[in-house]
Amino acid sequence: MIIPYDASKEERDRITAEREKKLYQSFENMRKQIDDQIQTMNFSTVSERVKRQQLEEIRHSLQEQLQAHYNALESGLKYDMVTIGDEVLKESEGFYKGLNMPIAMSITSFPVEIMNNVVNGSVYQEKWYLSKALWGDYTEKLDQINEVISNGIGLNLPSFEIAKQLEQYVDPSAMTPSKTIVTKCLQDPVTGKLYSMDYVKRHPEKDWTGFKEKDSKFRYGKVDYNAQRLARTLINHAYQQNVVHQAQANPFATGVRWDASGGERMCEICEERDGKIFPVDDVPLDHPNGMCTFEVVTDLSMMEMSNVLADWVNGEPTEYDDKLYAWYNDRAEVPIERAPDMFAQHVIAEGKDLTGKWQRREDQFDFAIEDVMAAQGFDGLPRVVSKEQFEAAVKAANNGNGFIAQRNYTASDQGTLDMYRDMLYNGKWYVDCSTGGAQYGQGMYCAADYSGNLTQGIQNEMQHYKNQNIEKLRESFIGMSEDKQRELLPYLVDQFDPNLTDEQKQALIDFTIYDRFDSSMSLISRDRAKEARSYLISSDISIGKFSSFVDNYRTKPVSYTETLTLDPSAKIISYDDLFKRAQESDAWAIMSQWKTTDLGVFAAVLGYDAINAEGHGESGSYTVVLNRTKLIIQEP
Repeated sequence: MIIPYDASKEERDRITAEREKKLYQSFENMRKQIDDQIQTMNFSTVSERVKRQQLEEIRHSLQEQLQAHYNALESGLKYDMVTIGDEVLKESEGFYKGLNMPIAMSITSFPVEIMNNVVNGSVYQEKWYLSKALWGDYTEKLDQINEVISNGIGLNLPSFEIAKQLEQYVDPSAMTPSKTIVTKCLQDPVTGKLYSMDYVKRHPEKDWTGFKEKDSKFRYGKVDYNAQRLARTLINHAYQQNVVHQAQANPFATGVRWDASGGERMCEICEERDGKIFPVDDVPLDHPNGMCTFEVVTDLSMMEMSNVLADWVNGEPTEYDDKLYAWYNDRAEVPIERAPDMFAQHVIAEGKDLTGKWQRREDQFDFAIEDVMAAQGFDGLPRVVSKEQFEAAVKAANNGNGFIAQRNYTASDQGTLDMYRDMLYNGKWYVDCSTGGAQYGQGMYCAADYSGNLTQGIQNEMQHYKNQNIEKLRESFIGMSEDKQRELLPYLVDQFDPNLTDEQKQALIDFTIYDRFDSSMSLISRDRAKEARSYLISSDISIGKFSSFVDNYRTKPVSYTETLTLDPSAKIISYDDLFKRAQESDAWAIMSQWKTTDLGVFAAVLGYDAINAEGHGESGSYTVVLNRTKLIIQEP
């Protein structure tokens, strides 16, 4: 069976095409900027010294634009690599769901990790890394710009002609990978020095007898070639590395098949690799500019894999036993010798008293709370159930007395909020409380009621924390960094008047950038700002109203309140009893060996699933959840 990752291939091609367009447009904007500057400069009547100053202004402007270009390219490529990784991850999740296989245990490398491996050079044995490549290209561009200018000055070219050569240099429209600036000259037969024909015409008094015609040629690469090549290479390598990592995480994968891109330009290396199946741990890296694709190979069909898993879970021997045990033990905290019941609907960890048995593993875990959670299996996944199932679970909780709780998330944007919620459902069990503190012990805090009623007190507390966090995260436009302000401007223009045409929106953005930010650091010329302002006035668009709208803008953080309960088997200890037990057993002396004084760690070592801090807040209880596998969440 082949796992083709077709959607990931399409996403790679889409991202690559979009990045190529952005790179082209970036250099085209530089060319237009130079053209705008040339049109405003008086090369014909000013002195040569002023002309040289004008030329230096163009050079300085180009340097600033190149720096902004490479900054944007570096962050853009990182985003592209994570995006393609997300698509590969999404396709892998579909495969694992088809087998009813625990996704969190199957996927070991995530898009951000793999992007970092590409960026920092890990996949290239640290012989290359992104930042060095980008800024090496930037330095080369500056050297070539200076060479165009010095070459023109050496040939005594007029400043106007040198400026036009700079415009030609940054023009990305050339179809060939290299370009040449040719200047007609006369060469001194004695010194070999070249004089441009323009200089010859301006100095008829000089005796040019014996001078021979010779062309001065300055060759340079297509200005966006290196950046385009780098973008295509890294996006493809990120795609390929993500597929390889998914193959390595798949216990049924037997290899990775190389699918060459084909066509007339296919190289001999790719032609030789086409159709070959490589071991998952020995897949070669594609060459720069490569566009070959990978497919994960298994010997079994989906039905056959499902049957093997069922046999393994039931303790029946299979030919895949070694791979499945290795797959599980590589990911589990406690190695096993027989198959666990991991493919049931949910796995619940029952805490044990690990006093005197658990040893702190500082080489594996930064925080003691995370260490003991893993040892107990408390970091497994929660259950997300329907409203009807949830209501039944609420009644059964707390020995049939009922239990219900809420917790609130607030984030600066919906994407971040979704990430927080997904982390609770599928990701890391975040319980170290290093940011917010842990008055009653580390764990997940919620406002709770131990009779199963969603009281007004719980709701009031949720509203209180929601309001508090929203206000904390709310940010004004004028308080943001300039980069963030520029990034936000298109959104604010849409909010100001969604009926504006694209041309009107761009004019408003360009003028605002010029007006609000340091013009010498801006990509907007003075003439473009004047043109935009005149256009806005003629279109009856109030610049002042938009400026006031921007000044008054504040971000709108988003919030979500989660409703949850605990499994009926949950062992809950009151904070007072926990504190008393800690005093009686001199727990702090014991915990000093674990380099912590946290009672949440102590409760988890004892095997408790939650701590009830009675009498706290309007809800009457702050409950600290330790065991995520006993957490039951009502689906949205």
